[in-house]
Amino acid sequence: MTNKIMKNKLFTILLCLPILITAQKPEPVYSITKKQKDYSYYSQQAALWEKEIKTSPKNAAAWMNYYNAARMNNMFAGEQGDRYDLDALAEDLKTNLPNTFEYHYLTFARKPLGKQDYNELRKAYAIDPDRYETWDAFINKAIIEEDWATIKAFNKKWQGHYMYSPGITNWNYNALVGLDKDAVLLTFGDNDTYPLLLLQSLYDMRTDVTVFNASFAMHPPYQKMMFEKLGIPTFDKSYEDFGDYLEFRDALLEHIVKNLSRPTYLGVSSPNSFRDKHKEQLHLVGLTYKYSEEDFDHVAVLRKNFEQHFLKDYIKVTLTNDFCQSVVDHMNQQYIPALTVLYKHYYLSGESEKSTEVKTLLQTIAKRSNRQGSVNDFLVKYEK
Repeated sequence: MTNKIMKNKLFTILLCLPILITAQKPEPVYSITKKQKDYSYYSQQAALWEKEIKTSPKNAAAWMNYYNAARMNNMFAGEQGDRYDLDALAEDLKTNLPNTFEYHYLTFARKPLGKQDYNELRKAYAIDPDRYETWDAFINKAIIEEDWATIKAFNKKWQGHYMYSPGITNWNYNALVGLDKDAVLLTFGDNDTYPLLLLQSLYDMRTDVTVFNASFAMHPPYQKMMFEKLGIPTFDKSYEDFGDYLEFRDALLEHIVKNLSRPTYLGVSSPNSFRDKHKEQLHLVGLTYKYSEEDFDHVAVLRKNFEQHFLKDYIKVTLTNDFCQSVVDHMNQQYIPALTVLYKHYYLSGESEKSTEVKTLLQTIAKRSNRQGSVNDFLVKYEK
């Protein structure tokens, strides 16, 4: 009996062994803007790739994956998690793989904005212009210089790349399409900024709208360029005048919004602290909030955007093999606030066909982003 039990245990262990080995295998690591992962994933992959480069120090791909995992690990680590020294990583790379794409790119990328050496970026690009890692940095420089030819050229590269995301582009189309003429759209990240510029530069879509990345506005050259372009007075305070980064960011954002004379919109990824402070002035009209001191029928505008402008088929069914699908699913959560408003509106007005359509979209988005609980609670509570 004992022998039989031991054999069963051994058999179980042998069955599980391939799974354990697979779990410990290093795999390509991408930015959070391309693949949605959590801290434990990046922490594990950083450790695995660090082990890999110790045994194969001339493996360029291993160094790049190690850097990506370490950088993402640091972003998610918070105060309690372990952090990697990216400067030391770059020095080790210089010892093992000098004068390579990886060395020149990481020498550029590891520096904070404003202190980056674009000569290093150019060296990396000269070695391999088809490597996507350099492209957004060149777009950033072109934005400050208002060089739309360069922006267009690199967006063409992105459009032909396997990482190009139709889903993220559709999301940004919906954010842009229904804005007032000559509006300013304040954005806050990569995936709600670069695709907008792609739509404007490659498709001439809503080129009357000025895309203003409020996070990038902390970079003095960009801030100066945008303030002059939009007639915003100089912001005479610096980071040192505030208690922390968040206070500085919100004060700068307030200065921008208060001094814009054109229709002003904030993306739904705008800071919660700012939205909480300006609930009366921010009116949800889709994937953006319109900033207005005067009240207006924002539900009517939201309805118009949803019925006449929004691309919705990409939410209902995925027909493409989108490399960034996990990010698309995450971004699509940002439809939920607007769709709940619309659902209430259609439900109360007795428009059952439209309320059913919105309900189906809500449930689809919730299922793909693990939000079924909160969305179902809303639907059950409201339909009682």
